[in-house]
Amino acid sequence: MVKAKTVLLKVKPAQITEIHTTLEACDYFAVVRTLDPEIAMVELIATPDTLGKTLELAKMFEKLLGAEILSHSKL
Repeated sequence: MVKAKTVLLKVKPAQITEIHTTLEACDYFAVVRTLDPEIAMVELIATPDTLGKTLELAKMFEKLLGAEILSHSKL
């Protein structure tokens, strides 16, 4: 069984859809789960082999959208 890896992000509420859409366009490196829509906390759930790319995308979200990476699984 594959153990899921996660990246926890805080974004602006209006950007949750953009995060979902971007990851869909990137061949689903990760599944996006909105943990709390009011404070716009989302979890990116990846497999061990896609965690690196998912973390790269999360860092891009920090630069371009002002997202904040709260935590992530170790590579």
